[in-house]
Amino acid sequence: VVTRRDARSSSRQLRPSWTNRIQISFSAANFFFGKKPQVLLNNIPALKEMDIRVLVYLRRQDHFLESLYAQLAKFRLIGSVEEFLRDRNHAAPNYLKILDTWKLAASQVIPVVFEGELLIGNDLIQDFMTRIGYANIMADMKIAKRANRLVNALRLQILQEFFRAGFSQVPRRERSKLEAVLDETSHEPAPRMRREDREKVLENASAINKAICQQYLPLQDQLFSSDLTADPSKQATGELSDEQLAELRHVIALIKNG
Repeated sequence: VVTRRDARSSSRQLRPSWTNRIQISFSAANFFFGKKPQVLLNNIPALKEMDIRVLVYLRRQDHFLESLYAQLAKFRLIGSVEEFLRDRNHAAPNYLKILDTWKLAASQVIPVVFEGELLIGNDLIQDFMTRIGYANIMADMKIAKRANRLVNALRLQILQEFFRAGFSQVPRRERSKLEAVLDETSHEPAPRMRREDREKVLENASAINKAICQQYLPLQDQLFSSDLTADPSKQATGELSDEQLAELRHVIALIKNG
């Protein structure tokens, strides 16, 4: 991840005279969330003399929102998956706007569909390394099988109940007890949206996805697979029953009141 400090450090080391002889790769998720190309270019002026190509991995919007929910729900109150989607009116991220923003600062913007069967070697890292010209070193790389595991539905549900009661985090005294229970459910699935919510998100994204194909991927009829059969209509496994939820809320109230 490129931070401001990293950028300034890189700027000091990167000399304009090198720009025709080296390849530099930056990977940062925060470029996606509203960061403008100028943030990078202004912090590393030498990049302005280089041929900049932007490689963007696009995840089907319903899958992106599931992942975004799992990340946000770890840190603040956003409710259930259904509440999260309802609050944003099932709006999908505008990938076209993001691509067009970076197109203004780069010689080439390359969208890549983030679906396993379309990735080189069916693997994200292998696909990325191959596209930037480092496929030959893949055999020597040691890559964790699951470096960024999603938090399962039960853990998020418990966290959300603590946030709902006004806690900023699970109290330390109760945390170890909960961890012992939650470790036993680590195999449970991450939260998934209902089929009808999934369809609403994709319907809202359809015009954007069509425009991306027309402008960036003219050889593709559609941006993402529209097959929803592989996605569960709703995975309730690992979530609390109504009785368990009521009991959890009672326990949290007792903790809050000392």
